Amino acid sequence: MSKRALSSSPTPQVGALSPKRAKVSLPSEPEPASSAPAPTPAPEPGPSTRAHHPKQHPKKRKLPPPPEFGSHDDVLRSEVERIMAAEGVKMGWSEGWDAPEGLEGREMELTVRELSSTADSLSLLPKPYPPWVIVTPFALPQERILVRIGRSGHGHSNATLLSVIEPNTELRDMSRVKCQYFGKCAGCQYQMLSYDTQLDLKRRVVIRAYQDFSKLPASVIPIVLPTIGSPLQYAYRTKITPHFDAPPDQRVRRGGRKPKPRHTEQTNGNSGMGFKGDWELRIGFDQKGGGRNVIDIEECPIATNVINEGLKIARKNVQDTIQNYTRGATLLLRDSVVIGAPPIVADTQPSQPQHLTPQEVEAAALSDIGVDDGRGGTVDGTAARLSPVDIQTEPNSGSVAVAVPPVETKFTAEIANLDENAPTVDDTDTATMEDVAPEFPAPDASAEVPGSLDATPAAAIQDAALTIQEEKVEPGKEEHVCVTSPNTTMYERVGSFLFSFPASAFFQNNNSVLVPLTDYVKEAIEKATVGQGQQHPTHLVDAYCGSGLFSLMLSSSFEKISGIDISLHSIASAVHNLGLNDLPKDKFAFQTGTASNIFSSVSHFPSSHTAAVIDPPRKGCDEPFLRQLLDFRPKVIVYVSCNVHTQARDVGWLLKTQEEEGRTEDNGAYKLVSIRGFDLFPQTSHVESVAVLVRS
Repeated sequence: MSKRALSSSPTPQVGALSPKRAKVSLPSEPEPASSAPAPTPAPEPGPSTRAHHPKQHPKKRKLPPPPEFGSHDDVLRSEVERIMAAEGVKMGWSEGWDAPEGLEGREMELTVRELSSTADSLSLLPKPYPPWVIVTPFALPQERILVRIGRSGHGHSNATLLSVIEPNTELRDMSRVKCQYFGKCAGCQYQMLSYDTQLDLKRRVVIRAYQDFSKLPASVIPIVLPTIGSPLQYAYRTKITPHFDAPPDQRVRRGGRKPKPRHTEQTNGNSGMGFKGDWELRIGFDQKGGGRNVIDIEECPIATNVINEGLKIARKNVQDTIQNYTRGATLLLRDSVVIGAPPIVADTQPSQPQHLTPQEVEAAALSDIGVDDGRGGTVDGTAARLSPVDIQTEPNSGSVAVAVPPVETKFTAEIANLDENAPTVDDTDTATMEDVAPEFPAPDASAEVPGSLDATPAAAIQDAALTIQEEKVEPGKEEHVCVTSPNTTMYERVGSFLFSFPASAFFQNNNSVLVPLTDYVKEAIEKATVGQGQQHPTHLVDAYCGSGLFSLMLSSSFEKISGIDISLHSIASAVHNLGLNDLPKDKFAFQTGTASNIFSSVSHFPSSHTAAVIDPPRKGCDEPFLRQLLDFRPKVIVYVSCNVHTQARDVGWLLKTQEEEGRTEDNGAYKLVSIRGFDLFPQTSHVESVAVLVRS
C-alpha cells in the first residue's frame, strides 16, 4: 500500500497544496517614469526565471494491482465494497483510496458492525467522518472496542485492537482460550468462541461466498448444510512450519551482498550468544498485523503432542547454531506414524541431486516402480537415482527449509478404525527407531547431524530425544515420530488405510476429520445416484489426486479408478500406497497430466457411469480444466475445496457455461444439489467446502 501524508483534520481538505511545492510570489515591477512603452529586452539564453505555479490537485497515486481472485485481500475487498455501497458509496478498484486525513496513528472507540469471512471485525468510522471501514482482528460483532488506526487500503484502514470496552458476552468467553499467544499470533482467530459458534460462522462464510463470488441466481443455490465439525478441536494439526530470521549483522542478501551494518548499543537478551544490538532470536509464527514481525512460539496447542515435543528440540538446535545463519529459514515439523515399511526410493547409493535437472530429480524417484509419465510411456529407468539419505543445504548457503535432527518421541495416538492386520510396532521386543522405521536410521555417534553446523555428536541428540523401548502397542494405537527433514518418507493412517508421501508433499493437516470427509464424499455420490433410483457409478476419476486419499478411501464403491495429478512424486506415492494397503493394482491407474490434457487418459471411461472428485489447490481450477470437465460430462462431480470462494467461482462458471450452450435439465444439464462446509482447522476461520453436482 502507498504511504500518504495525513494532517490532524478529521475531514479531507480538497485542493490543499503540497508543502514541498509552495506557491512563489514575484515582487511588483516599478512603473516607468515615461508613459512611452519601454523597449523589450532581448531574451537571454539559459533557464527560465518565471515562477513555477504548481497544479492545484494532488499527485496521482499509483494503485497496486487488484488482489488475486479468492485471496484474503480479495475477500476483504468484496466485503468492504458491500458495506460502503450500503452507505451510498460505490467503489471500483480505482476508487476509494483516500482515507480521511489525520486517521493513521489515532486511537478511537468503535462499535463492531459485523465479522468478515476473513475473521476480522468490520466497523464504520463514527460521524462526522465520511463512510470508511476499519478492519480490526480479534473483535466480535456488537462489541465496543478501543483501537489504534494503522495504514489504509481500498475503502478501509487496518487497526490494532487495544482493548474490548464492552464485550459481546453471548459470544466471547476468554476462559476457552488455551494458547498464551492468542491475540498476537496470526494462526488462530476463534479460540474465545464456543465450537458450535465457530461452525455456524464457517457456514456463513460458505453462504456469503456463493452469494458474492458464484454470480449465480439464488434460485439455483441450494441451502448450505450445517458445517461438519472436527473430532479434535485442539492437538489436531499434523504439520507446522515455524520460521526465524538470521542475526542482522550476519545477513547476506541474494547475490552475496551484505546489508549495511547498523550501529546498535543495547544487548539483545539472547544470553550467551554473543550478538551485539537489540536483535532477539524469535522462532515461531507471524504476528497478526505486525508485518514481518515473528512471535517466539514455544508450543502450539492446535499442533499434536509429538510435534510440540519435536519443536522443543528443533528450537534448541537453531539456538545452538544461529551464529552460522546468514538468512532466515523455515523449520518443517510433521507428525508421522512409525511403520516398518520400505521407503519409496530403493537405491541406497548416495547421489548428488544438486547436479540433476528438475526433470531428472522427478524421474529418479520414480524409475523403479514404472510410473506412467503422462506421455504414453513410463518414467525413464536409466535416470540418475536419488538416495533416501538426506543431503541438506547448509543454512548459510541460503536455504529456506532447514532439517534438524530426527526427533524420536515416545508418543501414542488414538487411531480410529485401525485394521487388525495393519503393520504395527512389535509389541514384545525392545525396539529402536532403526528397527521399526529403516528410513529413520539411528545416527552414527561420530557423525555430524545433517542440517546442523555445530558438529554436535549425533549421540548427544539421541540422548536428548525419547526412544521407544519396551512399550506395548495397545489395540487401536500406534507410535508416532516428529519428522523434520523434507526428504523423509511420511506415514499417516486414515481409518484402516495407510498413506506414505514425502514430508515436503501436501497432505491434509488434520487427520482426525479425514474419515468423516471421505465418508461424506462417498455417501454424497451414492445419494445423488442410487438415492434417485439410478445406478451407482462404476468408474471414478480422482483429479488432483495427490498421494491417493480419495482414490483409496472410495475404492470399495467403484470397479475402476483413475487418479491424475501433475506431480510425478504424488503419483509415485499413490502407486506405492496401493502396495501398502494390499489393493489390486489392475483396478487403479495413476498417471500424470496437465490442465490441457488431464481427461484424455480416461476418454474410455463411460461418462454416464463415472463420478469425478476434484480437489484443487486454493487458486481453484483454470478454465481449460473446467472446459474438459464439462466436455467429459461425468454423471456426478464432487468438488472439494480449501477455498470456497474459488469453488463458488468455478461452480458458477460450469453452470453458466452450460446454460449458454443450451443445456437444460431435459438434455443433461448439471444441477448443484448440495453444498457443505467441513472444519479442518478448528480455532481458525478456515473452512473446507464440498459441492455436489449431478447431471440430469
